[in-house]
Amino acid sequence: MSKKIIFLLVVVFLFSVGNSFSQVGDSLMKLLPTIKQDTEKIKILNEIVFNYSDVFPDTSLKCADTAIFLSKLEIKKNNKNNQRAFEFLVESYYSKGFAYAYQYDKYMAISYLDSAKTLMDSIENNYSGRIRYYDDKTKILNTYAGVYLDAGEYNIALSFYQQVIALKEELIRLGKIDESSLIGDYFNLGLVHYYNGNLEKALDYYLKTLTISIQTGNKYGEAMCYNNIGIVYLDELKTNEALRYFNKSLNIAEEIGAITLVAQNYDNIGNTYASRQNYSEAERFYMKSLELTNELGNKQGLIFIQMNLADLYLETGKNNLALNYAQKALENALNINALSQIKSAYRVLSGVYEKTGNYKLALENHKQFVVYNDSVFNSEKNKQIEEMESKYQFEKKQQEIEKQKLEILKNKETIKRQNAQRITLFAVIILVLIILIIVYRNFKVKVRINKELEEKNTEINLQKEEITSQAENLRVANTEILEQKQELEGKHNLIKSSIAYASRIQKAMMPFYEDFRNNFKDFFILYKPRDVVSGDFYWFMDLGEKIIFAAVDCTGHGVPGAFVSMLGISLLNEIGVKNKFENAADVLEELRNNVKKALHQTGEKNEQQEGMDVALCVMNKDKKSMTFAGAHNPLYIVRNNNLLVYEATKSPISIFVKEKEFMCHNVDLQKDDLLYIFSDGYKDQFNSDNQKIGAKKFKELLVENCDSNLQQKEDFLLNFYEEWKGNYSQIDDILIIGLKI
Repeated sequence: MSKKIIFLLVVVFLFSVGNSFSQVGDSLMKLLPTIKQDTEKIKILNEIVFNYSDVFPDTSLKCADTAIFLSKLEIKKNNKNNQRAFEFLVESYYSKGFAYAYQYDKYMAISYLDSAKTLMDSIENNYSGRIRYYDDKTKILNTYAGVYLDAGEYNIALSFYQQVIALKEELIRLGKIDESSLIGDYFNLGLVHYYNGNLEKALDYYLKTLTISIQTGNKYGEAMCYNNIGIVYLDELKTNEALRYFNKSLNIAEEIGAITLVAQNYDNIGNTYASRQNYSEAERFYMKSLELTNELGNKQGLIFIQMNLADLYLETGKNNLALNYAQKALENALNINALSQIKSAYRVLSGVYEKTGNYKLALENHKQFVVYNDSVFNSEKNKQIEEMESKYQFEKKQQEIEKQKLEILKNKETIKRQNAQRITLFAVIILVLIILIIVYRNFKVKVRINKELEEKNTEINLQKEEITSQAENLRVANTEILEQKQELEGKHNLIKSSIAYASRIQKAMMPFYEDFRNNFKDFFILYKPRDVVSGDFYWFMDLGEKIIFAAVDCTGHGVPGAFVSMLGISLLNEIGVKNKFENAADVLEELRNNVKKALHQTGEKNEQQEGMDVALCVMNKDKKSMTFAGAHNPLYIVRNNNLLVYEATKSPISIFVKEKEFMCHNVDLQKDDLLYIFSDGYKDQFNSDNQKIGAKKFKELLVENCDSNLQQKEDFLLNFYEEWKGNYSQIDDILIIGLKI
């Protein structure tokens, strides 16, 4: 089942939606014939364009053309010297570009946006200062970004969003607007990172937008954020969380009458049920979304729903319906040149033709899928996006540093002025005392008083020198502290970035969920690293007549464990490709030999003994029999509510004092058997009472609710774990694989 990719034209989010745009447009259309002045007509025509673009596209284009004509007429009447007339033409060009953007006509939209921007730059240079046109600039740049986002050109879209944020941050600095004006821009950055596959960064921006939306009472923004947060959780297969956020979004969207968002929520809820293999509920919500989207005339949304229905019917064996919806989606995607959706349509068509035995058409459509996939997600685009994000963050950091330097200079001047005032005041006090003493005493003690005054002055000078020295020492110390702080922050950020990148590499090397899904209809993989990178990993390889899969727990966790896991994945891939083993025990023997060789383990005293514990199965494709071997980690099978345990050999995959030959179990499988292989991270977890879950409780949990599907079983295990752990920290990486025969 394909994953839903969120599309929302960015400009729409900038409005605080409470009433229907079409209702506002209807009112303006009735008002238009009563207006006599051309300048007022231009304003109303452009407002109609903005309110009608998503529901009456042809009418919006005609209104934009009329506004352009009247604007040019105003310029001609004023002999090309009227600044306001040129501003009307900028707005009219922009409104037509906006209308084409809603019709996903990339080239026409960019053409009119270019005209608007070029003319605005000319007005800015010839008539007035730049601040006056910042609002117009941000609108145009935002629409550029939305057009490129629709076309799948994410690096260009990110560049325009960053320009918008830079303009608004300057206005915030000047006190013209407040930080809440960035709400839509943070949301748009989340969209770009989502499309680029960076779910963690996308979620950060969505949560930031959600906080501002709630604080400012922006209900539409709040609903949008809940919708997109739900999509992130759906991509991570956290279906309970996904449904919770989609329903939150749906309730608000229905409350404020945001019909487009209601349709999207129906579609997303359908995706969630599809991921749970509840296809009847999925179809029901898809059809509700399709009905609303057809009424709205939303071409982009229509493509997504048609693709979801095609995937659904392909999954459920309704090949004719799948072919029909996939062809409709491809036709619509080609009409608006939506690269990502064209790619997805070719993928589904290839699958349909393959399933119906038309291998020629299957191959042709697969080739088209590869072409469009490369054009959307090539490595150069991803690299450019990361470079632009890094540059943006660096420039922002430099601005903060310059601001801090300015504050330090101001503080120094204040301290210097206060010191001077103190010294002056102290001198005045001494002088007054001297005068009083002179008046009080007679002339005879004058010599003695003068001597005391001289001593006092010397003492003051010494104190002044000491104060100056202390001030200089403080300045030097502050400078050193600031430099050390910047150095530590730089190193910390570098380490975080490196570990995050290592996590992406580690995940990329592990098998895809599709590898398991193609061989098992019901399964789950509960994978929960303690740190960003993990010492646990799962592995899978299809060898034609048999499949081999394993759950592996490497020595340590975090970065050290991740290094060992990368070695384990590489060695298992090498053993699997050679395919010279007879059973699971042979695989573990060869893996142990390769690990000792790779880590130069000879058995000498005080030698490092890094290695791994493994549960590994080699299963025949008919799923009637398999062999199992384990290094410390066993195999559990739940059959007819009873737990069968296949013990592991008490010897690790590494050098060991008493190495044992790995024992091979021949397992006869039965229909509906539930197979579990795992690491020890789950059962070793402590709670606030310093108690472990333990092996006994873990076995009881596996047998409990064994009649439910494995997706529900995963939710059950995860919920129990979270309740058990409470506020206690996760102590180790967690990996559990469950498969149903």
